[in-house]
Amino acid sequence: NVSNPANPELMAYYWFDLTNRKLTGAGDILIAYGSDILLEKLSNVVFRIMPDGSLEELDRLYSQDIWIDGLHYHPDYGFFLTENDTLRLYTLDEDDKLEEIFTLEIPEINYAEFIFYGNVAYIVGQGKMLVLANIDDITQMSVVHEIEIEDYSYFLSYGIYENLLFLGSNDFIFENKVYDISQPENPILFAELDNLGVVSIDAENGILFAGFSDTYAFDISNIATTGTALEIQEFPVWNRTEDLYTFQQNGEYYFYILDQNSCRIFHYDTTAIEDDIVDINPFLKNYPNPFNPETIISFSIPNQSNVELTVFNFKGQKVKQLLSNSASLLSSGQHSVVWDGTDDNNKSVSSGIYLYKLKVDDKTMAARKCILLK
Repeated sequence: NVSNPANPELMAYYWFDLTNRKLTGAGDILIAYGSDILLEKLSNVVFRIMPDGSLEELDRLYSQDIWIDGLHYHPDYGFFLTENDTLRLYTLDEDDKLEEIFTLEIPEINYAEFIFYGNVAYIVGQGKMLVLANIDDITQMSVVHEIEIEDYSYFLSYGIYENLLFLGSNDFIFENKVYDISQPENPILFAELDNLGVVSIDAENGILFAGFSDTYAFDISNIATTGTALEIQEFPVWNRTEDLYTFQQNGEYYFYILDQNSCRIFHYDTTAIEDDIVDINPFLKNYPNPFNPETIISFSIPNQSNVELTVFNFKGQKVKQLLSNSASLLSSGQHSVVWDGTDDNNKSVSSGIYLYKLKVDDKTMAARKCILLK
C-alpha cells in the first residue's frame, strides 16, 4: 500500500512457482511470467489483485515447444503476446479464463516488451522495435514499421516525456535510446544517452531517474531543444539497480530505488533532492536452503525494534513462533535465529515448502520461502 509513499505498507505476500520471473500488469490485473518449476515450461500466470492485496489466480498460459514471451495487458484491448513471428491477442471470458480472439503474422521478435501509447503499441525486443498500429481495432491492426536497434540486448524499462520515448537497457555497456514519437507510427531516433540502465520519468517536473550500478537524476526539461540531459545528483547503490518508481502525493514527490536487497525512498521537489527519508531493508534469508535438519534465518534491522519471526506452512497455517514481538526487543544490525524443523509443540514437521515472515514493530517487512528435505 503506497497511498503514503513515504511509509509503504506490505499488505500481502505470495509465493510464485515460477523461476526467473518478471511481473507486469495494469489496473487490478497482475501477470507473472517465467519457467514453471514442475512442468519445465515457460508460463504466464494471470492474477486479479483483490482489495486486501491478496492475489486470485485466474488462468495460466503455457508454451507449446516454442518460445513465448510474456503477456502484456491493456485494460481496454486485452492481453498481447508474441510467439516468435506471431502476435496473439487474448481476453478474459465470462469465467475469467484466457480466450484467444485474434492472431497476426509479424516479423520475428524475442524478449518482447509492449509499450502502449494511444492506439499504437511499440513492441521492443532483442535488436529491433516493431510499431503495431490500430490496436483498438483488430480488423485494422497491423505492423507498420520495423526499426533495427544495432548491438542491443533488450530493454528493461521505459519512460515517456512529452513526445520522447526513453528506453532503458538491461546492461550498462549499451546506450539508452531516445525516440521522437510526435508521429506515433514513425518513431525517429532522437538521442543516445550513455549507459544509464533502467529508467523512470517524472514527466510533470521533467526529471529522469536512471541507474544500473548507481542511480542518477537528470534534468530533461530542455532535452527537446538541446538533445542533452543535465545531471542533478548521483545516488550510490550497493547492488545493481533493479527498478525505479516515482510517486506524487498531495504535492509531494518521491522516488524509490529498488536494488537486489533493499528499497530506498527519497523525497524531492522541483529544485533539489533530499537524502533518503527511509531505507526499507528486507534483508532476510536462510542458509542452507534446502535444509535438513536445521537452517539459520538471518535478518537485519536499521533501528532498535520489537521483532516477530514466524514460520508458516504453505497453507498459511502457523507452524513455529521463532521470535515474539512482545518479548523480542532487538538492537539495530544483523541477527540470526535457528529453526530446527519443529513446530510450536517441538514435534518434527514433514518435508515441504515453508514460509517465514519478519515483522518489525508490528509491520510486516519481508517474507521468504525455505524447503525442508528429509
